[in-house]
Amino acid sequence: MKKLCFFLITLFLNCFLFISCDNQSSVLEINDLPQPIYVGKCVIDQDCYDIDNVSPIFYYGGYFSPNIEHENLSGNNIPSFDMFFYAFKSGFNWDTSIEYKIRHVDENFVSEKYRITDAWFNERITIPKELFLHQSGGLCFCIKGTYVGIDYLGNEVKSYDGILSVYLKYEYIEDNKIILTNV
Repeated sequence: MKKLCFFLITLFLNCFLFISCDNQSSVLEINDLPQPIYVGKCVIDQDCYDIDNVSPIFYYGGYFSPNIEHENLSGNNIPSFDMFFYAFKSGFNWDTSIEYKIRHVDENFVSEKYRITDAWFNERITIPKELFLHQSGGLCFCIKGTYVGIDYLGNEVKSYDGILSVYLKYEYIEDNKIILTNV
């Protein structure tokens, strides 16, 4: 219990120590992050999509410390990643989901390319019509990768895990038209 309290207090103090104010403005600036923060979102740019071309725009990336090379050397490193869609047969229950692999990407996710700034990395991705299983249902856009990190003892640790997820609901409004909404 004492270790947990110490860890939480240290984490709380570190969060405040890494944020500084510029005397010229009231905007907070992040100087260094203890861990990257990964984010994704979906921009639904049409009122409805034709079932053969459901292609919203997906934005994804991370908030990294200014020195990405330091991030990679200190263990915040995802040398390659996979992109998936999941279709849920019932609610958002992962046990009943169908996995569809979009592609494998041989690029480090913790990089300038995927750094979130005023202009996020984005791409239009077509959701296969086979994933629209019912009159209405749920989908997930997911990025998974092999996280190469350093544990608290300094040992290298590798684990394949989800990096970020974006949840969507869909509904047929006609035989060949789909409406998407963010969850």
